[in-house]
Amino acid sequence: MVLLIPDPTFAGFVIAPMPVIYLRNPREGARMKPDFLQILRAVTLALAVGGASGAHARQSDVGETVLVDAGMEITVETAEGIRAYISHPLIPVTFSGLWYIAPGSYSIRREARIDGRRYALIPWARRQPDADVIREVKKGRGGCRADVQHFAAIDVQTNTLHDKTWIYTGDDCDVGNRWDQKLWLAPGFAFNGFQVRQQTASEASARRVASEREKAAIEQRAKEAEQEQRRQQEIVARMDAPAKRQIGASLCIVRNGMGYAGYTEQLNEETGRIRIRVVRQFNPATGRFLLSSPPEENIWEHPDNWYLCDF
Repeated sequence: MVLLIPDPTFAGFVIAPMPVIYLRNPREGARMKPDFLQILRAVTLALAVGGASGAHARQSDVGETVLVDAGMEITVETAEGIRAYISHPLIPVTFSGLWYIAPGSYSIRREARIDGRRYALIPWARRQPDADVIREVKKGRGGCRADVQHFAAIDVQTNTLHDKTWIYTGDDCDVGNRWDQKLWLAPGFAFNGFQVRQQTASEASARRVASEREKAAIEQRAKEAEQEQRRQQEIVARMDAPAKRQIGASLCIVRNGMGYAGYTEQLNEETGRIRIRVVRQFNPATGRFLLSSPPEENIWEHPDNWYLCDF
């Protein structure tokens, strides 16, 4: 007979043997089931076995958490982000909620070092029931208690997410700087969905300067193209101005996504404006007139705001 005991490292369960003890009825000689006291003793023994193995696992999982060197910059990018659980997917109900890392680019402040490897640390957040970072109070091996924060740990060499969370505390308690909760990814997500970039601070600065210059150059080219387009429109407007002032000229304009068409009815020589009788509406995307026509109206406009059209 075996007993499933929760592993103190929260990584799963420990299978511990539970001795089967039978009582013999002195009168009948028949075997009977163990009494409650014997069961309790067996469970205590199993817990001691499981606890000892769990403590050994915790000791081997201890490393250190350090600040990223001031002369280096580490950036982690993830296009899809990560969603994970700390209870097995076969368990229908989870009290931990959905652990979450949003898609985007992360500037790394701390890294974990253990077993000769380095891991970039990103704070886990809880998507359900709230979006707070994940903290909890844990008890250290010496009996102290401290507030710890859970981090996702991405191997800077392989770009892969470790299958356990890394916990860190700023207190002196020995509860932090180690692997803690085992995690399972939600469907559709992968442990290798990360890209780690390491560079010196000077390289990063040069890259930002080059990026800003390129951005400024793109904006300048767009501004010059817009100015050239406006200049061409002004040239065309000046060339078409005499024709627009002719009584009966067909004119069109697009405003707020709707096209309007009308005729030149009158010219004001002093102001240079013309009176336009608007008679039709059309779809600017297709150039087709709408079946329903708006009530005719007369407006005074500058000819440059309208263009010659045929309708």
